[in-house]
Amino acid sequence: MFDPTAAARMARRLIHTSRDAALGTLDAEGYPHTSHVAVATLTDGSTVILISNLALHTQNLKNDKRASLLFVSPDVDGDTNTRARVTVTGTIVPVDDPKEAKDRFLRRHPDATMYADFADFGFYKCNPETAHIVAGFGRITDLEAADLLSPADAVPAIAAMDSGACEHMNEDHRDALKLMAEVLEGGPEGDWTAVAVDPLGIDIVRPADAAMTERAVRVEFDAPAATSTAVRMALVALTKRARAQSGTAAPA
Repeated sequence: MFDPTAAARMARRLIHTSRDAALGTLDAEGYPHTSHVAVATLTDGSTVILISNLALHTQNLKNDKRASLLFVSPDVDGDTNTRARVTVTGTIVPVDDPKEAKDRFLRRHPDATMYADFADFGFYKCNPETAHIVAGFGRITDLEAADLLSPADAVPAIAAMDSGACEHMNEDHRDALKLMAEVLEGGPEGDWTAVAVDPLGIDIVRPADAAMTERAVRVEFDAPAATSTAVRMALVALTKRARAQSGTAAPA
């Protein structure tokens, strides 16, 4: 049996660390249309996409907001059918806060800066209703929206400090980010950067360069954080745990 808590954590990890997804919409005649989109997440845990009004999938969404997003693990060792994947089904609508959407999306996709402000582009969010995760033989289950999203009452405070928290971690605590990414999540050696904070965890990326591809990890807090102080304490706890596991002494 697939433990529900583990399934939810795996689904969130896939969604938060994916750079792209397959978007399924319904065309004017009711046929499924599948396309590729770049993705990021909002503070509430929902997926945000940046799409052109000229795109067929955008026209489909204007006619019928029902849609799905498929996220697939990048791991390709062995049989590709063993790769973990999660399909999120719900509705996709324009975002409530374009500023937050733009800020978080561009941290994940800095190259999108060149077209994010084009008049024909807009940010849309997926309001999940259900999800279906496949993580291997016998590890298949359905999830609810609550399994993917942050506690609603914690979102406003964390949304207000998310950008500043990432900036602070990247400027003053790169060593902590490296420990969390490599020790707690098994990420490869690299220079890790915080790209998003939400009430349930932190998303950290090793940017791509000429020698290596981008890698992303998600480190979840021990408990949901509803204030900036709670986020700071959660990050301190994770850093201490990573130091203890690595045998690295804290700086004096």
